[in-house]
Amino acid sequence: MTFIIIGFVWCGFWFLFYYGFNKVAENMMEGAFDTGNAQEDWYDHVRDGGSLSLEEYTAWSEKKARFGQMDLVEQLISELDTPLDMLEGNFEYNEYLSILEPVSGMDAVRRIDQVIDKLVEIGDIRAVEPLIKLAKKREAFRSASAIEALGNFDDKKSIDYLVKSLKDKDKDIRRIAADALDKLEWEPE
Repeated sequence: MTFIIIGFVWCGFWFLFYYGFNKVAENMMEGAFDTGNAQEDWYDHVRDGGSLSLEEYTAWSEKKARFGQMDLVEQLISELDTPLDMLEGNFEYNEYLSILEPVSGMDAVRRIDQVIDKLVEIGDIRAVEPLIKLAKKREAFRSASAIEALGNFDDKKSIDYLVKSLKDKDKDIRRIAADALDKLEWEPE
C-alpha cells in the first residue's frame, strides 16, 4: 500500500512539474512567433483600405493587446495619446470606450471628447497630467476640450496650468481657461 501511495505522489509530482514547466514556457514564448500573424493581419488591413504602415500597425496591435491589462482610467488615458489619424477606419464606436476601434473624420474628434468626458465623470486625479499634455499639443479641438476638462479637477497642477493658459496668445484658450477657473471657484492672489 505504501508503494502505491509513493508511486502516485511520484507520478503526480512529475506530472505537475512537466505541466507547469510547459505552461511557463508557453507563456514566455507566446509573443515570439506572432510576426507572421501580425503581417497577415496588416495585409488584411491594407487590402481593406487601411493606411497604416507595418510598423504603425504592429505598434497599434501591441497597444491594443496591452489595453486589456489596464484599468478603465488607464485605458482612457492611453486613448488620449492616440493620434487622430490612427482613429480613422471602418470600425464602430464601442460604448465602453475600448481603445483603437477606429472611426473617421470628425467622429474621431468626438471620440476624444467622449474619452475626456468619461475621465471627468470618473474624476480620477491621474487624468490631470495627460490632459495637460494634450492641452499643450495645441491640436485643433483637443486642446480646448482638455483645458475645459481641467476645470473639473481641483488639483494644484490643473490650476497652475489653467492660470498659465490665461496668458495664452489664443483668445479662445484664454476664455476657456477662465471659465474652467471660475468653475473651480479660483480667485487670483
